[in-house]
Amino acid sequence: LGQPQIAIEYHQHQLEIACKIHNRQAEAQARGGLGRVYCWRLDRYQIAFQYYQHQLEIARQIGDRQQKIDALDGLGDFYCRTDQYQKSIKFHQQALALAREIGDRDTESLILGAIGSTYSLMGQPKKGIDFLQQQLNFCQTTSNRRGEWSALRNLSGIYLMINHYENALVYCEKALKIIQELGDRFGESDTLNVIAGIYARSGQYETAIGYYQQILSVTRQLGYRFLEGYTRGSISYCYARLKQHDRAMRNSKLAIKIGREI
Repeated sequence: LGQPQIAIEYHQHQLEIACKIHNRQAEAQARGGLGRVYCWRLDRYQIAFQYYQHQLEIARQIGDRQQKIDALDGLGDFYCRTDQYQKSIKFHQQALALAREIGDRDTESLILGAIGSTYSLMGQPKKGIDFLQQQLNFCQTTSNRRGEWSALRNLSGIYLMINHYENALVYCEKALKIIQELGDRFGESDTLNVIAGIYARSGQYETAIGYYQQILSVTRQLGYRFLEGYTRGSISYCYARLKQHDRAMRNSKLAIKIGREI
C-alpha cells in the first residue's frame, strides 16, 4: 500500500469482480481494503468509514467472523484518527474479543497495539505502555516482525510524549532497523518521522532536519503528499528555531502549496 492510487485500483477491481459473481466474502474483503487505504494513506476518513460500515454489514449478514473483526478494527481506527477515542476503544475491544475467540493471534497483537496507542492519545500513557508492552512481548514470542516494529514504534511515540527522549530513541531505532529489513518504505518514512521528532523536541534541530530530508526522499518515491507537506512544515519549524528564516519561509510555502494541491 505504499502507492495509494495503485492500491485503490486493485481493491476496486477486486470489488467489481466480487459483486459481479455475488461473492459476499470477497466483497467484504475488498471494501475493508479500500477502507484501509482511505483511512491510513489518504486521510479521507468519511470515505473510509463508509467502506468499513459496509464491510461490517456484509460480515454480519454472512456470519463471517474474520471479516467482522477486520471491520470492527477498521472502525476503531477511524474513530481514533477522528479523535473519538472512547468509541475507538469500544470497537477495538469488540474486535479483540472476537480475535481471541477464533484464535487469531496476529490480529490480537495488532489490536492490542491499537488500544495502547489510543490510550496514549487520551493522555493515559501508563495504560498505553501496558498494552503496547503486551503487544511487543506477544510479537517477540511469535516472531512477528511487523508487529514487533509496530509496538516499538508506538512505545517510542509514548515515551516522546512524556519527554523520555532517551527511551524514545532506543525503541525507535530498533523499530527502524526492523522496518528497513522488511523493505516497507511507508513504514520507514513513518519511523524516520518519529526519530526526527525526538531530535527536534530535544533541541537537536540540525540532526532532525537530516532525518526529515530522508523522509522527503521516501515520500516522493511513494507519492505520499500528505506526509511530504507535513514534513516540509516540520523542516520549516526547525529552521525557524535555528534562526535561518529564509529556509524556514521557503519550506513553509512549500508545505502550504502541497496542502492546497491535496
